[in-house]
Amino acid sequence: MISLKCCGVLDRCNTFDKKIDLEKVKNMHYDYRFSQNISGEETLLFLRDHKLFPDLQNAIEYSLAKSRHPDLKNRLIAFLAMIDQKYFNRKIYSGVFRLTRDQDRNVLFKLLSNLGLIR
Repeated sequence: MISLKCCGVLDRCNTFDKKIDLEKVKNMHYDYRFSQNISGEETLLFLRDHKLFPDLQNAIEYSLAKSRHPDLKNRLIAFLAMIDQKYFNRKIYSGVFRLTRDQDRNVLFKLLSNLGLIR
């Protein structure tokens, strides 16, 4: 959506909302280990060069800065994902996916919320 907004064609796309939720942009996570930040940085550079959408620039800049130094929750999730992939052949991920697919989808989120891992 952000790229479409930069190109000036978001309003012609029926699939997406016409307005970008800046809070969601602020909460985006760019994983620097996998160079996911490059797209955000290039978009930010484009917006600055063309002096477009200062609010969107601020939101992207905020999410990039936040992603540079992930909080404990994101580091813990990344560590657990690495352990699951390396030692358990992604069985934990598959089990959680199966749980949320076959059972009440809220069970996992209630558990994570009760543990204080998500809000």
